[in-house]
Amino acid sequence: MNFYKSASLAHPLMQRLGVLAACTVLANVFSLLAVVMLARAMGTANFGVYYLLVSGVNIFVVPIALGLGASIVHQIASGELPGRVLGAAAIYAVGYLLILCTVYEVIVSQTNILLVNGLQNFSLNLAGFAVATIFGLLVDAYLRGLKKTKVLGLLRLCTGFLNIIVAALIIIMGNVGPEAPLTTRTVELTAFIVLSLYWIRGINFPNLKMMKDVFKYALPASISVIGLAIFVGSDKFIIASLLDLSEAGRYSIAFFLSYTLVSRGVDIVLAIFFPEAVANKNKADMASRLNQMTPKILLFFTPLVFSVMWLVTKFLGDAFMIGLWRSFFFSLGGMLFFIAHLHWWMISSVGSRGVTFFALFSLLASVLVVALNLVLVTKFGLDGALFSLLAGTLFLYISGNMTLWKISKGKWLP
Repeated sequence: MNFYKSASLAHPLMQRLGVLAACTVLANVFSLLAVVMLARAMGTANFGVYYLLVSGVNIFVVPIALGLGASIVHQIASGELPGRVLGAAAIYAVGYLLILCTVYEVIVSQTNILLVNGLQNFSLNLAGFAVATIFGLLVDAYLRGLKKTKVLGLLRLCTGFLNIIVAALIIIMGNVGPEAPLTTRTVELTAFIVLSLYWIRGINFPNLKMMKDVFKYALPASISVIGLAIFVGSDKFIIASLLDLSEAGRYSIAFFLSYTLVSRGVDIVLAIFFPEAVANKNKADMASRLNQMTPKILLFFTPLVFSVMWLVTKFLGDAFMIGLWRSFFFSLGGMLFFIAHLHWWMISSVGSRGVTFFALFSLLASVLVVALNLVLVTKFGLDGALFSLLAGTLFLYISGNMTLWKISKGKWLP
């Protein structure tokens, strides 16, 4: 059955999408306001330090969490017991966090080489943020797998509102440093986990087969997100190293307003359609329809992102302004990244072969971006970083589009 053409199924799907989209958009507005408030209070240099810290956590924690999350959704959509799937993912998450903390402590205690000057001052903040991030994403995936999207949307809305309240309290208390946004995000994620406990029932200890099945899909999914994390995080480190923290801060706010916020829209769509895509057998028709939607998405949303980006940077002041043309290319690149993201997760719904290809091409894109940044940032500054980002984005977009086209023709199916 084609769920796009079925009125009986399309209506509840669109209803769930509408509720989740409305709640998530409002939650993202709250998050944006919190970041803007804190960025204005911190200044460009401190905001650059904050984004470097977050990028570090994103590189080492988020890929594992999203890989396990994708496996949770995939396994539940395939008919496995939700409690047993979540139990397996939680065991892997705890084990990974223990290894990560051990490695971090060894590096900090045995060397004086720190990524950011004074990084040791943020160790507790980073630890709390990392734990809240990984388990927050697992719970999020569990609710998506159960198709509790209305509940998920309301939880995001409530905790997003909490984010802006905590940010306001920090600003009122004064002395806003790079750890302030970490604190607001950690509180938001912790509240999300606590409020979600009502719907997390019947967690069972997994058997060996379940551990293997979760790992088999989670591993390439995690590798694909590692590639994307390097893709979206390495440029800030390179700019901070080759230029300065103020330039990294200017670049980071532009990246946040384009790539980061736009990418959160992918989550809204995937929360509804990824479980359906996994369960649906007519992958060719789904791929064809997604390809047909691409130009409309690009033409409608790019001007919208550009307008929001220009207005916010104008509000933040001259220190955060990056220019008209840079704003346009950031907006265009953000939308291309959004579409590429959709393409590759649609490809991943095919199974382990699809997610393995996603891992390969995301790693290739990250290598391309890092190599170009190392060459171009020194010579061209932020323009070199923006060109590198756009080149990597186009690579992901074109490769995903070509693979999706093959699926739509029935030429690339397991």
